[in-house]
Amino acid sequence: MRPMRVCQSLRFPRAWCAYKALSRAGRPHVTRVTVIPLDSAVPEEDPKLRFLREEAAKVQLDAEVTDAMLKDLPTQRHMSKTALLQGIRSLHWFQTEAQIRVEHLNEYWDLLENVGWDQARGLLPQDLAEIFQLLSVCKRPSTELVRLMSQQCRLLCRTFGAPEVAQVVRAYGALSFRSARSIQQLSRRLANLLADPEAQRTVTGAHIVAVAGVYPLLQLTWKDKHQDQALRTWKAFAVGLAERFPKMTCREAAVGLNAFARLRFDSSSIHLQVSRLFVVAAAELVPRVAGGDGAPRELALIANAFAKARAMAHVQPLMKAVSARAVEQIESCNAQDFSCLLNAFTQLTVRDPPFFDTAPTVMLGILGTFSPQHLSLTAHAYAKQQVRHEALFDKVADLSLRLLDRFTPLNLANLAYGYGRLQVQHQELVKALADEVIYRGTIGKSLQDTAGSGGLYRFPLSPLERLTQAFARLSVKDQRLYFVLFDMTRQRVREAVRKVKDTTVDGVEAKVDKSRVASLISRGEDLDMPTGHGLSILLSAFAKSQANFHTLVRWVPRQVTSLDGQYSTIQLARMFNACTRLGISHSPMYSDLLQFAKPRVPQMSPRALTMLLRSMARAKVSSRVVIRNALKVISAKASDLDVVDVCASLVACSEMNYRDERFLRLLASVARTRMNEMSGSQLATAFACYAQMRIQHAAWFDAVLFEIFQRQHELGEKDATNVAYAMLLLAAVHKHESQLAPEQSLGQVPYPFDVHQGVLYSMLMVTNNNRNELSYPALYQLQMVELFLRLLTPSVYDDMRQELKSLLAKARKVNVVVDDYMQSSSRLHRRISRWFMRVGLQHRSEVFVGPFMLDMLIGERVVVEIDGPSHFYRDTNTRTASSLLKHLLLRAMGFHVRHLPYQEWQQCGTAVKRTMYCSEFWKDVVAATDNTRLPELVDILDVVVSWQIGEGPHPSAALLRQEQAPSSLPAFYSEELEDEERELLAAHAEAEESLAKDRAQGLSSRDRLHLDRASAKEVEETPMEDQLRELFPRSKRRVVRRSTAGLFDFEAMEAETDSEEEVPQSCHPIFWFVAGKGPFSMSEPEGDEDFGEYSGGGNPRASAFARAFDVEEQEPGPVRRVRGRRAGPYDEAVEVDTDYNGFPRFSQYDWDEPDWEHDQFDGPQTVGSAIFVRNLPPGVEGHQLKHLFEEAGQIANIQVDQGPLPTATIGYLRQGVGHDAVQMFHGRYLLGYELKVTPKAADMPAARKVDDDFWRQELRDMKQRGELMRNDPWVVEQFGDEERADRKAGRKEKGKVPQEAAPGAQELVKRLALEDVDEFMKLQDQFVLEHFSLTAKLYEQVTLPDWQHCLLCPQHIMLTPGGRLNQIMEMVKQENPALRHLHVLLVAAGHPKKQVGYIMFQVHKSGKRRSDGTSAAFVQVKQLFVSSKHRRHGLGKLLFESMLQVLKGPEKDDLRLSVLDLNAAAFKWYIARGFALVGVVWEYLGPQESAHLVAYQVMQRTSRKAAKSDKAILFRSEVIGEVISLTYPDKSGPFDVTIRGWIESEQLHMVDSRNLSSFKGESFTDLIDFNEAFKSGRAAFHRKLSLVLRDVEMTKLFVREAKAQDRELATAAPKTRVRKELRLGGRRRIKIL
Repeated sequence: MRPMRVCQSLRFPRAWCAYKALSRAGRPHVTRVTVIPLDSAVPEEDPKLRFLREEAAKVQLDAEVTDAMLKDLPTQRHMSKTALLQGIRSLHWFQTEAQIRVEHLNEYWDLLENVGWDQARGLLPQDLAEIFQLLSVCKRPSTELVRLMSQQCRLLCRTFGAPEVAQVVRAYGALSFRSARSIQQLSRRLANLLADPEAQRTVTGAHIVAVAGVYPLLQLTWKDKHQDQALRTWKAFAVGLAERFPKMTCREAAVGLNAFARLRFDSSSIHLQVSRLFVVAAAELVPRVAGGDGAPRELALIANAFAKARAMAHVQPLMKAVSARAVEQIESCNAQDFSCLLNAFTQLTVRDPPFFDTAPTVMLGILGTFSPQHLSLTAHAYAKQQVRHEALFDKVADLSLRLLDRFTPLNLANLAYGYGRLQVQHQELVKALADEVIYRGTIGKSLQDTAGSGGLYRFPLSPLERLTQAFARLSVKDQRLYFVLFDMTRQRVREAVRKVKDTTVDGVEAKVDKSRVASLISRGEDLDMPTGHGLSILLSAFAKSQANFHTLVRWVPRQVTSLDGQYSTIQLARMFNACTRLGISHSPMYSDLLQFAKPRVPQMSPRALTMLLRSMARAKVSSRVVIRNALKVISAKASDLDVVDVCASLVACSEMNYRDERFLRLLASVARTRMNEMSGSQLATAFACYAQMRIQHAAWFDAVLFEIFQRQHELGEKDATNVAYAMLLLAAVHKHESQLAPEQSLGQVPYPFDVHQGVLYSMLMVTNNNRNELSYPALYQLQMVELFLRLLTPSVYDDMRQELKSLLAKARKVNVVVDDYMQSSSRLHRRISRWFMRVGLQHRSEVFVGPFMLDMLIGERVVVEIDGPSHFYRDTNTRTASSLLKHLLLRAMGFHVRHLPYQEWQQCGTAVKRTMYCSEFWKDVVAATDNTRLPELVDILDVVVSWQIGEGPHPSAALLRQEQAPSSLPAFYSEELEDEERELLAAHAEAEESLAKDRAQGLSSRDRLHLDRASAKEVEETPMEDQLRELFPRSKRRVVRRSTAGLFDFEAMEAETDSEEEVPQSCHPIFWFVAGKGPFSMSEPEGDEDFGEYSGGGNPRASAFARAFDVEEQEPGPVRRVRGRRAGPYDEAVEVDTDYNGFPRFSQYDWDEPDWEHDQFDGPQTVGSAIFVRNLPPGVEGHQLKHLFEEAGQIANIQVDQGPLPTATIGYLRQGVGHDAVQMFHGRYLLGYELKVTPKAADMPAARKVDDDFWRQELRDMKQRGELMRNDPWVVEQFGDEERADRKAGRKEKGKVPQEAAPGAQELVKRLALEDVDEFMKLQDQFVLEHFSLTAKLYEQVTLPDWQHCLLCPQHIMLTPGGRLNQIMEMVKQENPALRHLHVLLVAAGHPKKQVGYIMFQVHKSGKRRSDGTSAAFVQVKQLFVSSKHRRHGLGKLLFESMLQVLKGPEKDDLRLSVLDLNAAAFKWYIARGFALVGVVWEYLGPQESAHLVAYQVMQRTSRKAAKSDKAILFRSEVIGEVISLTYPDKSGPFDVTIRGWIESEQLHMVDSRNLSSFKGESFTDLIDFNEAFKSGRAAFHRKLSLVLRDVEMTKLFVREAKAQDRELATAAPKTRVRKELRLGGRRRIKIL
């Protein structure tokens, strides 16, 4: 066997083991082994060690130390504890002392980091502390090694001393190793050492700071399942740190205080200990900081700690010292220091002008290094301190515009808040902020929960509240922005409520579980739920921005109610005020707020109380307890009121009619002492409100009027008219208090006009100078001023300047009345009106006389004013000053005024009392006729009862003894009448005469029906009727009692009668009284028919028209605004025992009597009377016509014919009503269509003959209008041959000659000639002006020349003198080949005839053919216009049909045009003509950079079966995020949905109804063909199409600019540029990093 070299060295263990294994494998026994020795030379040194030696020598380290460290380097994975410690020390020495880079030591570090538990188990606390310290210095986060060390630390935790604990925990922070269990155990060990009397000496403040500082650094919290134990630990830290604070450095103090501040112990059980710690720290740090201790970073940390902990106590001296020290080192401060210091001063509300004035000088130089957080905090701090530094804010805005996409929601909110609080109007920044918020809230909404978004797209509630408040303060009016903010707010609230809902209750709406809320908060979770502070800010901002979307109005009450009183007093007042300003009508919410306000009134500030009172007045809610207690509190703190609070209190008392004379005089005295602080408007408001309270305070009024006269230049027209009207109130009160009749005091001038005439003249002069801005309330007040001056103080009126008289005369001509009196009538008024009619008092309700609306007018002189609670001061029987003024003026106008207070009517609880009370008014009627003798009440009752039972004449004939002749109006309105007024009065008198003929004894057509039916029946006279007078002696006719039958029980009208015998119930006559219609009828009640209507007066047709066709009525004037019926306290006087017909409720007549049916009517052939109605609006229905035409009488039948020309036949029950209906409705306009009403004859064949004649004439006129163009010479020239061919073909087919045009009809439409050019240009100017008016509200900067260049001719032609005229002349003369196929037709109308409209069209002739073989020729309609005064007369249709008559070629089959999307009426008109929407185009008005884009809807009418344009895709992904209204083909809807996506392959849009609408109570998503729905009219954008397309084009422009910028950057620095592109829903956000 060959000898082998065998090495048993440790360097080759595997070879030795292999040799031994080989020998055991059964080889022959070897007796001799030859060992060859190795070389005796010194082995070469490892290259790595040699490299480390050389690197250490470069820094001149001792060679022996280097050799020792090289020997200690780890060489194998398995090593002893000592080798482990030596290896870590060696690596630490090479890395720190020898300054060798880490990558050269990684091989040795890997050996150390892979040690096992056996090596770590033997380490002692000192060893662990040293290892952790070395690892932290080397910045080596060895995960496995640290994990093993942490495990050993937990095992030996009880043996650790304070230094070891501090070293280990400090190492955790340096290594960013978040071992929560180890840190908590070490913290408890340190707390135990503090509790040990002997060991606590070894604990220093640095040790506590080291442990406490790690928690916020590693984002650890004390809120966990071991919360109680953690609080005990931190309590020991707080106490120990306060005791050791004098020996701590500023650095240690800053770190320790920041740790306690950031961990938020304010709601914990150790709050007192932590607060004491900050108090001790403030006292100890003041001398140190003042002595020069502390670097800028330490000062910033200290200030920031006190700000985060809200440690307000004893902080003022410390912050002054910090400010002084920071100013000394201002040059050494960086961005972080500045932001921390500024934020600290802001949070602690410490004003320090020196620091805030000095800081900008340094910050402007280093502002480029500020991060988004630093920029936003700087703006926020200066805004909180109310320090406005223009240069700083301009620089911050410029830098923020570049970094805006990196701002977090909180940074955006702080930045916007800063500019909004100081009202810094930086338009570019504000617009960019709004766009950024809208983008993140719409397009970026899907990225809210994305991990890589960095929280940029998720807005918490607090930033949303600040953003809304900031935009409102900056007067941003973009409703899209506020809707996005509201939508995100609503989403946050829903997410928070979803976490804390109580889902354990079945079948009940889930509510917030308060126990779950407390549990989540205790665990440290941020629920982001609305608070009283946040909701008050949010609602105030929405109210200031005038947000008007209905979802907000529905959302607010739920949120306010859900707070359940968890808000402060000022927050309650702000929410109340904001809800009223938003116009929210929610009684339960206001009731809850008042309930929570009642016990808190004594604690509320004067500002909060004045705001609350003002809001209660605006919401029309009242609480006597709240008002009284509020006035007590305000009175006690009257000296603390500012001028705003004083004015608000006066306005609240005035609007609520609350007259507390002591309180009001107190407010007046405060206002007088602070008169110099009040603006002119505030002074006028205080004077007007105080004058309305009917308080005699001449000295105050003299002083205020003198001040107003001196500062009249500060007043506007509203303030001036208020002052003038308030002077009228003072004069009315003065006259009332002096008890002088108007006729006896005509020569006397009341106060204040006797000494302050100049003030009145100056107020009228201010109004005259601003007369172009007058509102309806101001005009109403001016009319009252003129009435008062002319009637009561003629000397003041005569001394007035002529221009002021002219102003008052012009104001008198303005109509400020309400169109529909039924909307302003209260229920009490209608009930009293019916009772007046029962006693024979015929009257007119809601009669307008000048600026007044009289409640009831009997005859021409007697006025009955129904005085509800608004005519009296609250809780008193004192009339208001405005009620006194109205009474005074009506008496001066010649009326006999009688008031009916609601208190007296409420006391009349029975029918007997009301009959006697209403009969009493006959005395006033008799007195007004100059009769010397007034009848007694018993005589009046006798006459009334006789008339009611049909045995006597009407009370007017019996009491007045003659038929009342109509008299003229009062003297004021009969003198100096204008022509128009005389015509109106003549028409009114004529209408009254015709009405009186048909209504003998005050009966309407419906009443006559009942009387006719009653007279046809034979009623047997009972013995009881014959002896009626005997049973009802005059001596005992005093009390009238109500029977169960409905009106009177004549046998029971007196408790004691002449006969003591009782009359059987069966003998009692029962009389049915038609409520409000005069005499009663002996007939039975007719079912459930409602007779409770007004008799005469007003305009009852207006409300019926609005009710039938759902149209919006014209806004009424200020006399009585339409706010529904006058309800409120009037509704308290409701008859609970009778219904509106006088029958007892739930009586036998509700079910015993069958419904009355008219058995004499069968189909349209009525036996009464009938009318035939033509020219009805398309789609009108029978029930709509019923509401309108039933005013003439009771309708029996309505038959509507829905044809091309809708007609209707309406039958009435009574004969003669049809003729009345013709007079009432013929020529009246209904939805723009003039009704043609004719009576139908009794014999139907004759009626059919009339109808046939009518339709023959109509068809003849239609045919003539179609042939009008055939007499035009130009038509004959252009299309003569084709016209003749068509006529011949028509004769052959029809066998008759077409009708000739009517004489003179050919003059209606003609071709544009040279003599018509001027008229044509005027019509074109009107056409342009209408387009300009359509876009005026959309784009305020668009000018009329922009539209002229767009619609008429290019700019260079328009600017050339005579250029436009020459172009039109060339078109007429056919000289320009480009205009040869452009034609214009004119239409004339009126007397005399003048051109009122035109149509311009261009014929595009082509010899080419389409794919289907049809000609490619078409006609482009350029313009079609009819002047506004001549529309709805068929002229537009005539022009269009005339164009079709002259078009005989193939181009007639293809008509095209474009309609402005804002012109909805024109779009509908073309749809009715057979056009269909096929596309959308747009263009810019003015320069493109102004972004004034208008959209046109391309429409086409073609005879081809299918067109390619029908399949055109109008919208793709560019409309994602838009809100649309969608109606499905099955007529379900409409639904408000948001477009969420676009599927290109399917050409469908994805929509989502979340937060907008619901189907069966749930939101839904769907895929729809939006393009087809838009074309068919089933879908429409909520915004204008022009605005939608403008945003799309602006986005494309932004992308193009970004691409251009990318190319420039790529050319400049292609290697360092990184381009990040994010596509979101079709839009791209490009960031250059």
